[in-house]
Amino acid sequence: MPNLAARQGATLVGAEAAQQNGQNGCRVVLLYQGQGGERPRREDDADLNRQIKDSLEDAGYVVDSAADGEEGHFLGDTEPYDCVVLDIGLPLMDGISVLQRWRDDGRAMPVLILTARDRWNDKVAGIDAGADDYVTKPFHIEEVLARVRALIRRASGHATSELVCGPLVLDTKTSKAMVDGKMLKLTSHEFRLLSYLIHHKSAVVSRTELTEHLYDQDFDRDSNTVEVFVGRLRRKLGCDLIETVRRNACSRLSAVKGSLRNRVIALSTVWTVLAVALLGWLLVTQYRLNAERGFADLQQAQLFSLIAAFRIADDGTLTGTPNLGDRSFREAASGWYWQVAVVGSDAPARQSVSLGGQFLTGPSLAEVPYDEQFTRTFETEGPAGNRLRVLEAEVQIGPAGEIAFFQLAGNQSEFDAAIAALGQNIALLLTLFGAGLVAINGAIIVFGMRPLNRVREALRAIHAGEEHALAGRYPDEIQPMVDEMNMLIDNNRRVVERARTQVGNLAHSLKTPVSVLKNEADRGEPVDPRLVADQADAMKAQVEHYLHRARIAAQTGGTAFRTDIAETLGRLVKVMRKLNPDKSIALELPAAPPAFAGEKEDFEEICGNLLENACKWADERIRVGLTNTPGDDRSFTISVDDDGPGIAAGQRTQALRRGQRLDETKPGTGLGLSIVVETVEAYKGHVSLGESEMGGLRVTLILPRARTAP
Repeated sequence: MPNLAARQGATLVGAEAAQQNGQNGCRVVLLYQGQGGERPRREDDADLNRQIKDSLEDAGYVVDSAADGEEGHFLGDTEPYDCVVLDIGLPLMDGISVLQRWRDDGRAMPVLILTARDRWNDKVAGIDAGADDYVTKPFHIEEVLARVRALIRRASGHATSELVCGPLVLDTKTSKAMVDGKMLKLTSHEFRLLSYLIHHKSAVVSRTELTEHLYDQDFDRDSNTVEVFVGRLRRKLGCDLIETVRRNACSRLSAVKGSLRNRVIALSTVWTVLAVALLGWLLVTQYRLNAERGFADLQQAQLFSLIAAFRIADDGTLTGTPNLGDRSFREAASGWYWQVAVVGSDAPARQSVSLGGQFLTGPSLAEVPYDEQFTRTFETEGPAGNRLRVLEAEVQIGPAGEIAFFQLAGNQSEFDAAIAALGQNIALLLTLFGAGLVAINGAIIVFGMRPLNRVREALRAIHAGEEHALAGRYPDEIQPMVDEMNMLIDNNRRVVERARTQVGNLAHSLKTPVSVLKNEADRGEPVDPRLVADQADAMKAQVEHYLHRARIAAQTGGTAFRTDIAETLGRLVKVMRKLNPDKSIALELPAAPPAFAGEKEDFEEICGNLLENACKWADERIRVGLTNTPGDDRSFTISVDDDGPGIAAGQRTQALRRGQRLDETKPGTGLGLSIVVETVEAYKGHVSLGESEMGGLRVTLILPRARTAP
């Protein structure tokens, strides 16, 4: 049998501990009968079953076992096992049927058949039913363990005993772990935990699943031990391979982990790129529109100047010398040309020097007709092969109504090249601007996220047990969250401390009645039934009392509760009126009653005990009043008055003690007022006894008021 202390990783560390304990971190179910299910198991079969189970546990597996096929089918159908060791000859349902039903239900866990049936047709039937391996008796347990390791390894996508995840290398054969070539010293449980996570890398593994696969069934699943081990592993690995997902306290092992910072940087980068690209497109488009408008206006002005410069002489020739103010019309093949000709005349056309004796051509009037102003615009190829934008007009300029057509061409290629160059310059400048903006945004985001990184590291330290609270000051936007988290952590700590105190008090209070009963039993004489009943009643009262206190301790100071006082008091008064028809119970509430900052059950118990006590002692009248506490907007006051005998001033303190009864003739245990006091004080309230105007007792409560909802 293995050493329990070593199995728990209490003292052994590193590879030595791993070799002694086994570090698989996986869960196996053993369904082994040893013989056919048609006859009872022999003693040596039971011993072999225990030997297999012990060997698997010594190898570090968490092992569940079933006595028959029906139970085994249920386990395999409801639990996420990493491997199954299955016998064919099981009672109630044979192993082949169990396996077939698993496969029909979609259960894909690896199955190793371990049986005494060694005929070839049995092997074929087992493999065809869905088994992954088949081993027959006699067998060596090391062979079985090796086959189980291989099945689990291949099911998780690993071909060898080395499990790799980023810089982490885990060797399950030698039980060694390395990060970036550096050997790690791990406890037994740490190795098992890391092995299980790497078997399921990139998958989210819940704390419950880790507990079920790493520990026995009696392990305390509400413990934070798993989180402590995860925190230790994270520090020992020295890199962010393990991510805690706070959906339900889950962890996963991943070589690449996303972050809020990266997501914000990515979103801001995408937005910056889109905004800069849109800005560049708008700038270039707007510039082109303005430039085209200016280009057209320039051509139109030059055309008007050209028209104004020419006249038709009496002999039908064109006369005039235009001065367009642009020397491009005098430079050969400049792309700027003009040409004038008289329609229907043999007189030679006049043209700019830059045209060099060549002629401008254009589309026919059918293709590009004149507009209402007898002008048209078209593009054509110039003498130098460049694109031209031509503005053409027909004008009547002769004394006899002669018509001339005027053509003025501008260099469209030069215009397009200028626009393209501007676009390139704008793109370059905006690229530099965008890159700088992305870098600045990234730096701002990284700097702005630093407080959150501090919170994350502080929480890791708290989970690892190194710190007890989130220390330091944080920005105004984060500090409220930090304060609330510290309050929650402190409250959880106080709840645990209170619960421990109440459990200790309960154990101490039960010692006396238990000792009385034990002494009576040790005497060897018949025990008085009344003595047993009295001690049982005493123990019952103590148990109820301390369970009540433990519940109050767990509830107060934690999550905010809100109880409607008017509704609760109204219902309690109505019940008490039915139970005590001879009493007159008045309820006085303000127009806008406050709410109680606590649980409804606690408020009912407080007021119910007070009303019950008042009904017990009052002669005829009881009054319940609710008022706001003077000078304190965080609390309210409840008073319960009766016209009974009251309590003398010297006995009021005694009346509030647990179990004190000033009048033994009245029924009860004497715990009512003490429970009220303990519950009120748990909510940091106050209870006081005084004399009522009605002549009896006045009980005054001060309780916390719930904050008004925004």
